[in-house]
Amino acid sequence: MVQGGRAARHPLEPAVREGRELLSGEAEEKLAGALERVSRALEGLLREAAGARGLSPIQARILLHLRHRGDGLRRVGELAREFGVAPATVSGAVAALERKGLVRRRSSPGDGRAVALALTPRGGALARELAAWDLPLRRRLAELPSGQKEGALWLLLRLIDGLQEEGAITVSGMCVSCRYFRPHAHPGAARPHHCALLDAPLGVGELRLDCPDHEPAAAG
Repeated sequence: MVQGGRAARHPLEPAVREGRELLSGEAEEKLAGALERVSRALEGLLREAAGARGLSPIQARILLHLRHRGDGLRRVGELAREFGVAPATVSGAVAALERKGLVRRRSSPGDGRAVALALTPRGGALARELAAWDLPLRRRLAELPSGQKEGALWLLLRLIDGLQEEGAITVSGMCVSCRYFRPHAHPGAARPHHCALLDAPLGVGELRLDCPDHEPAAAG
């Protein structure tokens, strides 16, 4: 489009024309806005997948989490901390899942006095169906070159770690926040990071979001 005999200016044109980086705070604002849009899209996808199966989003999250974590993180209080919601919210959702025959309570592995949650056969089958809830996003990610995906993953892991330090995320079992994690221990290698617990190098694609052996790194 031409305005007054001159081509219309793109919002990013000054930065491109002058060969400079975005102004301080400008890139952060755009990144935060983009992440917020992705977050809204994911919330909508989960809500749609859950509603199609007669579930609320929190009920769907519980089923998916129980399927993903195996014998770990199965108590109501632990799930509440993981999801960042009140224990009463999780308790109500669990009670509804029990009535639907999707979840049952059992003795916690390793502590017979504690009660843990487990999927019933019906709950397991439904959780497998729900596992594809974010397929539209994964399809788009699959189109990206592997280098871009690894770079994005590293960025997001560091961002989640920082948000945990800010208190915005209460639970994190990621490699990057673990006392055993040694970032960039092998410069220039295809697997540049190192896990001191396993005594093994790690590539970005091998970094975990939820490790059962995670131990928080010392503050500072």
